[in-house]
Amino acid sequence: MESYPKLRQHFGKIVRDLRVKKGDSQQVMADTCNFERAYISRIERGLSEPSVTTIFKMSEYFGIAPGELTGMLYNLVRKTKK
Repeated sequence: MESYPKLRQHFGKIVRDLRVKKGDSQQVMADTCNFERAYISRIERGLSEPSVTTIFKMSEYFGIAPGELTGMLYNLVRKTKK
C-alpha cells in the first residue's frame, strides 16, 4: 500500500484555510464543534488524526458534505505528489 506521510499536515492546512476563510478563531470552531481548542490546534498542525466523527462535525461546521472535505484532501495530496 502506498504511504501518505503528509496526510495529516495536508488535512490540517485545509481545516485552517477553511476556518480562516470563515473568519473564526480556533476557539469559536472548537466551541461550535464541541472540541477543545487545543485539539483544533493539533489537527491544524498535523499532529492529530481526526476520526470519522470529527470529520463529520467539521464538515457540518464548514457547511459542506464530509465527502467534499475529504475530496479537498484527496485533490491536495494528488497535486503535491506530481
